[in-house]
Amino acid sequence: MGTLYIGRATRFLDEVIELKKSMAPADTSSNHECGARYRDSETLKEKYPYEHLYIELHGTDQGLELESEKLKSYLREFGELPPLNRMS
Repeated sequence: MGTLYIGRATRFLDEVIELKKSMAPADTSSNHECGARYRDSETLKEKYPYEHLYIELHGTDQGLELESEKLKSYLREFGELPPLNRMS
């Protein structure tokens, strides 16, 4: 288990559905960069098979602040951003 991506959504349901679809093996769109990076990484797909991925949601009125704190916390703990947050 591990964190692959930290993000926020303003249209919660639509964006979660789009994220899940973008990571699906048969998807060829680039609607969500996270999904494209996941599909392009054989290492991540082997270590974290699509069938075992899940999304953890946190409801808040301060999405930008929560996302920023989660990213900073991850960076402090691991010395880098989650693999799918990176720009390639």
